[in-house]
Amino acid sequence: MDNKTAKADYTINDLIAKRWSARAFSDRPVEKQKVMSLLEAARWAPSSSNEQPWRFIVFTAENNKEMLEAARSVLSEGNSYARKAPVLMCAVAKRTYTHNDKDNRHYMHDVGAATAYMFLEA
Repeated sequence: MDNKTAKADYTINDLIAKRWSARAFSDRPVEKQKVMSLLEAARWAPSSSNEQPWRFIVFTAENNKEMLEAARSVLSEGNSYARKAPVLMCAVAKRTYTHNDKDNRHYMHDVGAATAYMFLEA
């Protein structure tokens, strides 16, 4: 991995400045503890009314190789580089609040925050 740092116009946290986007993956299995740490990071993301409207579906060969292959098969052409990844996660969201069943206008923002926390943890 190349340790490049973003050339930001203003000072930013190193977690952000050194973040990078993978375009190639090893097929080496990922330890369950690491996957659980990513999910734990998402759990600590802020959300409207602390609703935490996100859920993550985790696909690994250790859990179910056929389901991992099915998840890989629906990746778009732009994400085809991830077809070799040993873990795929699908983020889904609940569009209404649990406590009153009203529309949660912030659900997409909340899911974005949760996935950003995961990326920073990774």
